[in-house]
Amino acid sequence: MQEKKRIVWIDWAKVILIYLMVVGHAFPCKWENQVIYAFHMPAFFIISGFLYHEYRWYKTLKSFGIPVLVFSLVNFLIWLFHEIVKGRLVFSGLFERIFIPFWCDGNPKVDYIFVFPGCWFILALLLGRFLMGDISVFRFIRNHLKISIIVLLLYLAIEPFLWRNIPNPFIEFKFYRIIPSLPFLLFGYWLKDRIYILDKITNMKLVLMIITFISIALLQGYCDILNYRFGLSYLVFFLNAILGSLTLFSICSKLKSKSFIEVLSCGTLFVLAFNFILIQICKGIPLKLNMDWLSNDQIIYPWIIGLIVLLLSYYPIKILLKYYPIILGK
Repeated sequence: MQEKKRIVWIDWAKVILIYLMVVGHAFPCKWENQVIYAFHMPAFFIISGFLYHEYRWYKTLKSFGIPVLVFSLVNFLIWLFHEIVKGRLVFSGLFERIFIPFWCDGNPKVDYIFVFPGCWFILALLLGRFLMGDISVFRFIRNHLKISIIVLLLYLAIEPFLWRNIPNPFIEFKFYRIIPSLPFLLFGYWLKDRIYILDKITNMKLVLMIITFISIALLQGYCDILNYRFGLSYLVFFLNAILGSLTLFSICSKLKSKSFIEVLSCGTLFVLAFNFILIQICKGIPLKLNMDWLSNDQIIYPWIIGLIVLLLSYYPIKILLKYYPIILGK
């Protein structure tokens, strides 16, 4: 069977985006955080929509389920070892502490065990694929692409007014993140036949796009799909995330293929699963070396941590890709 030809700009974009995710989790300064969260997860959904091909729902469930199950087990064993070493292992409510974070926010007073950080993204992506046609009854959403996007945008625009007097009871549930994520998936699918747009972005346009995107991102304030925060409005968030994503895609379209980037691009689920642990290891190194000033730096050090995490992830991803690609969802 002939291997599918890789799309170079997508490999670069995925790696840059997973790098930005790690940087964002390493607590950069406020303005850096605002710029990153203004587009990095929406861009992932756009890429997923761009690459979408219809599969039977159980195959999609398998491709997501196996990596989540394996990586969650590894993270649980790491947690178990850490608790035993610290002498504070408690099995009380273990089932709830492990599985509630997959579905909802839960009780803030409970010490939950996050065996798969970013599970909300996987759940939103899984549901998004189901709604785009992997469950055939929902195929009409993809078949009426523009109408679906408009309806979703209208709902998200008026949603704050619908729940003005009482809290939205669905907010705490992670499956609800499919609502603000689906427009980006659908836009990515729409972009598939219009990728020539990137070729029309000149260097001058690219500079203007960067300036406009950053300005709006800073004006919007902190945005985050997970925490259901969209700054001034979801419509502004959506349009600016599209602008930021197209800017990144345009830059990546000018880059050449690199084997290092291809490997990391195939292992975004690995980085997603283990980035919290790797970040904690990186943050602990300056403390061991009596370099507290470095660990407290919020401007440069998160970007260094991001690079270290990707470097540490490279060989495990390469090995899994060679011998056990199913664990990476391949």
